[in-house]
Amino acid sequence: KKTIQHILHLGTHYEDTGHFEKAVGCYNKGLQVDNLYETFYGRLMACHQKLGQRTEAVRVYISLKKTLLTAFGIEPSPKTQAIYTSLLS
Repeated sequence: KKTIQHILHLGTHYEDTGHFEKAVGCYNKGLQVDNLYETFYGRLMACHQKLGQRTEAVRVYISLKKTLLTAFGIEPSPKTQAIYTSLLS
């Protein structure tokens, strides 16, 4: 749990300072630690969106959706779905 919080804190710092590529790397490492931690997917989607990488952001969402359906039989949270919807507009 502590590792996840450290990764999230570092990724957020990179985002806040405009280093979106570094944040993407950070959140991808986070998913290696815990691929069920939805916040990493949401932050990744937001970073890809800021970098103009809409296709990659959509791919992250699809990966999350498949992971959650397989593991728990649930959909992504409304917050994450809202990020996804904003990618499509």
